[in-house]
Amino acid sequence: MMGMKMTEKLSSRDKRRHPLRDLFLTAGVVGVAVVAAVTLLNRNPPGQEPGFSPVAGIAIIIGGLIGYAALTLVYMKRTDEHDMNANLWGLSYGYLFFAGAAPVWWMLNHSGLAGPVDFWALYIISALVSAGAWSWLRFR
Repeated sequence: MMGMKMTEKLSSRDKRRHPLRDLFLTAGVVGVAVVAAVTLLNRNPPGQEPGFSPVAGIAIIIGGLIGYAALTLVYMKRTDEHDMNANLWGLSYGYLFFAGAAPVWWMLNHSGLAGPVDFWALYIISALVSAGAWSWLRFR
């Protein structure tokens, strides 16, 4: 028989649910490192000279966009329907949170009830909402 015997165990590589896990983890680590480096290098008030050159900024943006597009295409091509459904709903929840929270915060700011709108706070909370929805739908 050419198949696997009943007593053979699957290797750790065969047990992986998602075949691209290492690629996405590596891309995530590289992305976090780039964001941390850019954040640490660009600690300056508006109006002063930037911490890195415009060419470096454009190169980082282009590299990030190409990498993001490539990983998205690979993910969409290789994922199953259950994960795709969880991903699309998670992204929808994240977007809907952002689309709802931004105008509310803006209105509260203009009413004197809250500080100025912080884009990064909204972005991070939206990403957490998206990740939470994806995780709940994916692993329940």
